[in-house]
Amino acid sequence: MKRFLLFATVVAMLFGCVKNDVQTETPNVGSMERLPHFYGYAMPELDAPQTRGVADLTKRWHSPLLDDLTVKFLNGETADMDFVKETVKEWEACTGLQFKFLDDNTQDALIRIQFDDRSLTSWALTGTDHARVVDQTQATVQFSNWFRLDERFMRNEVLRAFGQVIGLDLEFRHPKFHPVWISDENGNIKEDEIRAYWESQLNSFITWEELKEYVIDPLEYHVSKEAIDCSDEYDPNSVMNWPFYDMIAENIPVLEYRDYPISELSEEDKRFASELYSELPKDTVIVKTVEKLLPLVAFDFTGSTLDMNLAGNTDFAVVWNWDDEVDEPYLLENQECGEYRYPENTTGEYEYSIEWDMTGSGPHRVVVCEIIEQEPNEALPNASDALTGFDLLSGNYASDFDFYVCDNQALRTIRVVGGTAFKPQTFQFEGKDALKALYLNQIGDSKIVVRNCPNLVTLATSTFIYGNSGWGKFALVPESYEEENSVARIIPESDPVTRWPELPEYQYSLSNNSTSGLVISNCPNITQLSLENTRLTSLNLSSLTKLNYLYLSSPLNGIVGGVTTNIEGRNLYNVLSTLPTCTGSKDGTVIVRGIDSYGSDYTDIYIRINILTSINKLMENKNWTIKWESGAVPMQ
Repeated sequence: MKRFLLFATVVAMLFGCVKNDVQTETPNVGSMERLPHFYGYAMPELDAPQTRGVADLTKRWHSPLLDDLTVKFLNGETADMDFVKETVKEWEACTGLQFKFLDDNTQDALIRIQFDDRSLTSWALTGTDHARVVDQTQATVQFSNWFRLDERFMRNEVLRAFGQVIGLDLEFRHPKFHPVWISDENGNIKEDEIRAYWESQLNSFITWEELKEYVIDPLEYHVSKEAIDCSDEYDPNSVMNWPFYDMIAENIPVLEYRDYPISELSEEDKRFASELYSELPKDTVIVKTVEKLLPLVAFDFTGSTLDMNLAGNTDFAVVWNWDDEVDEPYLLENQECGEYRYPENTTGEYEYSIEWDMTGSGPHRVVVCEIIEQEPNEALPNASDALTGFDLLSGNYASDFDFYVCDNQALRTIRVVGGTAFKPQTFQFEGKDALKALYLNQIGDSKIVVRNCPNLVTLATSTFIYGNSGWGKFALVPESYEEENSVARIIPESDPVTRWPELPEYQYSLSNNSTSGLVISNCPNITQLSLENTRLTSLNLSSLTKLNYLYLSSPLNGIVGGVTTNIEGRNLYNVLSTLPTCTGSKDGTVIVRGIDSYGSDYTDIYIRINILTSINKLMENKNWTIKWESGAVPMQ
């Protein structure tokens, strides 16, 4: 048995026998009763199988081809295909390789099998020769006339063919193959006797000169010894043997040969094949993987420049214009995207800053994806823990958000910064167990619905939580708040952070329109609610039992003012009266600011003195402290 450390082409020929009990109608190839059945080979540059070959360089598989031993059938009956798949497992078991049979024969495959009942020759290319045939309609393995053969012959052909596929040569080309019954006193094979037998029996199929050079000669006649690797001794029980020499020894005419060929792997077959791929642990399965896109978050975008930050612990891609119509849209190579690779020697979360100038008219369907490695036919998972933070700074031209493309099990922080051109839409977050901080800023008449988010701590229409300087740049909670419960915001170091914003946000968020508003249900751990530049006039906070920070800013006819003259401050009182009593070591904090009628600056809050007194008393009873950051002007 031989394997080659450089390259080699394997040659074989097997004479089969007629399956006497087969009654199936046969193709028109002449009388099948007295025809031999050949096992040959084909060179990759030829269109037709030949009964000769040449030892070349080694054909043993190496990565990356080793990891992609895909196989498809160009034709055939289901039963025959299943027989091949099942028999090939015997080579897989002793090599650690895995042949991946494709269900779809329109996909590309390295190894391509055809069944041909009009041919007399079964054959296979050897090892890496399969990769040299790029025409996907051209077979690299052929099985012929299987309707004439019984299972033992079929097993022999599959095992021998796939022995070639993994890079083995015919056993009789072993350097130590010297059959005494056809050798002279010096151990040399008696070529004259072989030639006489051959020319009397099969010269019409292959000439003696071809047979000698490509079949009879030991491999070392044509390849340097350094290019050959072989077992210590010739193995007469190898499936890579053929019956030719037995027939000569007993002077059996080819057409009278009826013995069954070897149809099982010998122990030496298994050992040698295992050694051939000994760099693989015996329980290792070689799996070819491809980089796929697992969509995590999607949105439409009509702007010209995309500005976004992501946080996570793996490789990401942002597809600029997702196209479901392309072949296999989830393959990385099939979409135009930016790739953002997790840095080497990094642990934990990493922040990715992304800026991209869009081309062409929108809307563009932008999809944030995790890059994962999978087998080509493996289904994408429906959950991911890769993305921990999503921060869209250029959300003014974004719409139709989908945070449920995948179950983002680790997504803790979401921020979308809109603007005056932001299209009203409903943001609905339900059952997001990981979600801790949600910032939806300058979203106009949009609606926010959060339900069943048990770990949500911060809900804001501001860009971040405003507080005194002692809270620290990256803390979204007061100093007294437990550090393990804090939520890091995704804001670059260069962003200016001031104690309070100097001007209101350019665009308001939430209103009393029928399609707008704020709905909070079963989110028991919200401690911070920040509503910047809101046009809401009413709000019920009674379910937020852990709330200890409330920021409100609005035009004077909104929450912080009154609707009509003589009741200025009534809306604010009504909202604050729904506050749960603050419990704990510190009082809760309410911060209020008025916004002028132009929405361009903060202004004093005009409030009836009796309502102001009532608010102060209410806050004292509920253990809250109220701060009139833009100033309060009492009115009689």
